[in-house]
Amino acid sequence: MPVLLDDVENVSEVQLALFLEAEARKRGAEGMGFDTLAASAKRSFAIHCFPNFTSDRFGTEGFSILDFGVCFAGYTSDVTITVARGPLNSRQEAMGAAVQQAWKAAYG
Repeated sequence: MPVLLDDVENVSEVQLALFLEAEARKRGAEGMGFDTLAASAKRSFAIHCFPNFTSDRFGTEGFSILDFGVCFAGYTSDVTITVARGPLNSRQEAMGAAVQQAWKAAYG
């Protein structure tokens, strides 16, 4: 069964982080393995944003980052997702193409 946020176009970084934790706990997780990082395009330039999330809208034009882990049965996952939303500028297009090329080289 898909899990949806009510208004994905206007979800904030904090709403996304809280949604992830609520869903993880609802599905049996002990909680989050570490503090979720949700950074819109204007804050995703650094490896770890500070603060971890804000009331800014997530998934704005450019690259946004979502980094989270779920603790289950004493183990912690670690998931990092880059969300690309266009139109992208030429540098962003080149970065995306480089990642796709590396993925194809590694996994074919």
